[in-house]
Amino acid sequence: IYHPDKKWYPTSCDVSCMISPDDFEDLVVPTLSKELDFYEASIYHLDGTVALHHLDRLLAIPKLDGVQWLPGTGKPSIQHWVDVMKKIQDAGKLLTVGAENLEDVRAVCENLRPEGVHINVYTDSEESANGILKMAEEWSRHA
Repeated sequence: IYHPDKKWYPTSCDVSCMISPDDFEDLVVPTLSKELDFYEASIYHLDGTVALHHLDRLLAIPKLDGVQWLPGTGKPSIQHWVDVMKKIQDAGKLLTVGAENLEDVRAVCENLRPEGVHINVYTDSEESANGILKMAEEWSRHA
């Protein structure tokens, strides 16, 4: 998802959680389209379950390369959003997610293809980190 040789930046519109799909189309999509024309690679920061009503529209944008999906503070972690992650991946978009624990990583590895998926995960020990790395390596080998 990170493109060191291309002009890119994560686009977003956090206020989208408070506007309707019609307003998103009128107010956000034109500016987003201009941003995507400017960048050579792109990812949209979709922040919170309250912004999910715009996911289908985002996935329909050909120039959008990927989606960073974050359920939001106080919401169930990504292991509970496999359907959203699959939808993003099935649309041919790159996906980046934040894992809160080993079960989040396991849910990604058991339900998604490894191609185009980036998992951010923090852990409290080297042992846990090594276990997560081993799981991810196994996942990517069996793709």
